[in-house]
This record gives sequence, C-alpha cells and structure tokens, in this order.
Amino acid sequence: MFFKTIKTEELDQHPLIKTEQLFSLIFKYIDGWYNTQRIHSALNGKTPWEVFYEKCFELAA
Repeated sequence: MFFKTIKTEELDQHPLIKTEQLFSLIFKYIDGWYNTQRIHSALNGKTPWEVFYEKCFELAA
C-alpha cells in the first residue's frame, strides 16, 4: 500500500526527475509528510503525531 501511495501522491507528479532529486523527494515525503502528518487507517484515522502526543500525555498522567 505504501508504494502505491507514494507513487500516486508524489512520483506521478514528477515524471522526469534526476536520481538525486528522486532520493531527496522520497525522503522529504516520508519524513516530512507520510510519517508525521498523513492520516493512517492503522491508527484509527489519526496521524502518527496525534498518537505520539496522546501516548505522551497518558504516560505523564
């Protein structure tokens, strides 16, 4: 599912891109969007950051 998502949301938007640019684009997508702000069905429709902060507050309580 991940590869379909990144291909649809990012790579299809930049069909002619150099290898160095491709690596940078993929890294920015994964680190800056997919793993932090994107809603994930496995997390009950929450972003990873929402789950992280919920767990922090649970542990602090």
